[in-house]
Amino acid sequence: SLLVTLAGGILLFLLLKLVLRNTEKAALLFAVLWAWFFSYGQVYHYLEQTLVFGMSLGRHRLLLPVWLILLALGLWWALTRRGELANLTTAMNLVGMVLLVFPVFQIAWAEIRAQSAWSQAKQTSPDSGALQLSAGQTPPDIYYIILDAYGRQDILQDNFAYDNSAFLEQLRELGFYVARCSLSNYAQTELSLSSSLNFDYLPALMDDLDTSSTDRSGLLPLLQDSAARRMLEALGYQTVAFETGYTWIQWEDADVYLAPDGELGGLSAFEVMYIESTAGLALTDMASKLPHTLVPDTSFPKQHQRNRILFALDSLGNLPDSVSGPKFVYAHIIAPHDPYVLDQNGNWVDISEPMDDATFQAGYRDELVYLNQRVLAVVKKIIQESATPPVIILQGDHGPGRASHEGRLKILNAYYLPGVSTEALYPSLTPANTFRLVFNQYFGGSFALLEDQSYYSVYDAPYQFEEIINGCDAGENQAP
Repeated sequence: SLLVTLAGGILLFLLLKLVLRNTEKAALLFAVLWAWFFSYGQVYHYLEQTLVFGMSLGRHRLLLPVWLILLALGLWWALTRRGELANLTTAMNLVGMVLLVFPVFQIAWAEIRAQSAWSQAKQTSPDSGALQLSAGQTPPDIYYIILDAYGRQDILQDNFAYDNSAFLEQLRELGFYVARCSLSNYAQTELSLSSSLNFDYLPALMDDLDTSSTDRSGLLPLLQDSAARRMLEALGYQTVAFETGYTWIQWEDADVYLAPDGELGGLSAFEVMYIESTAGLALTDMASKLPHTLVPDTSFPKQHQRNRILFALDSLGNLPDSVSGPKFVYAHIIAPHDPYVLDQNGNWVDISEPMDDATFQAGYRDELVYLNQRVLAVVKKIIQESATPPVIILQGDHGPGRASHEGRLKILNAYYLPGVSTEALYPSLTPANTFRLVFNQYFGGSFALLEDQSYYSVYDAPYQFEEIINGCDAGENQAP
């Protein structure tokens, strides 16, 4: 993107210089065009959040005519400037340099924070000797399958009018225990997985956690080099992980890292975001009214997400034979999280955003229906083809969007733990206790189970936690 932008800018400037035969005037005209093009999308998205008499101002039919008038005025001003332009050019160059300093500083500061977080994490490495294998024990493969935004039965019924009881009953028939009252510990993926993979709450995992901070760099080592991963690797486990499309939650340094074959063509997610911050947004939003050759293809990131989901589901069932054990499989599947890219049969769908509530609910429900079919087939195959009965954990990292604070925390939480008494499990079990329980049952761990607590926070204030009391009646738990 940077190279294309630089090349386009140089060509535009040279063309203006050729036409005007005046370097300074060409530079001034170029600045007007450049500022106009790259500010349109930013202003549009800001106005999209602004309501006047109940109507959003973020509409092309309102903004585009105004922007074209501003462009005409800017070009007229640049073309009619008289006299010496050297001082103006110098001033604009200085402004440009100052503007460039800010993103460079942000990038450098983010890297410094990330490196600091890694350094502190390495100083607080967990005790790898806390786990051990008994004599002659064949350790089980462990499959930690995260189904992003997969909600609990009651939230699916209440918010999506979907009865998920048949899927849950089929899991139980396979031997799973479904924690029917489970909540996630946190309402966001990075917070939730940092907690579950390190089997503790964030205040205990992050030194001097500042509730007013928005800095997430301290979560990076908790996600990519977690206590659960390191302790299992110390026991001789191989790690297996999948590409998700989200760098922070990927284990690209896993012993076996699986990703779909590279695909040519289409725009990356960053390139789509980049285009939609410019006047190119008008082209993408008016795709149906313009010739196809004029409209950038912004659907490729969604198509690639669908391919990643299908690839993970296809590959999981083959792992008992394709990767030797013992192995710790970390499979984070970005479904049924939006954007929705699968219908009930797994076919490609491209749902425009933003979605109204009815479209959101239908998209979530359709993707969930397909996911249920595939997940059941996958876990059956894993169980049947594993030489040693495996441990399988199916878990939502948080509940669906557009829900109440408690609803956002209601998750699917199901365990296949061969040889473990159901007395060790209970309806309100939360992810922070998942690996404590597994390590105690299979590897001689002595981790006390934590009190199950859940906290809601918004993305812009990730550490300003609101404790959510579990309102589920645990006494109504189903037979395990």
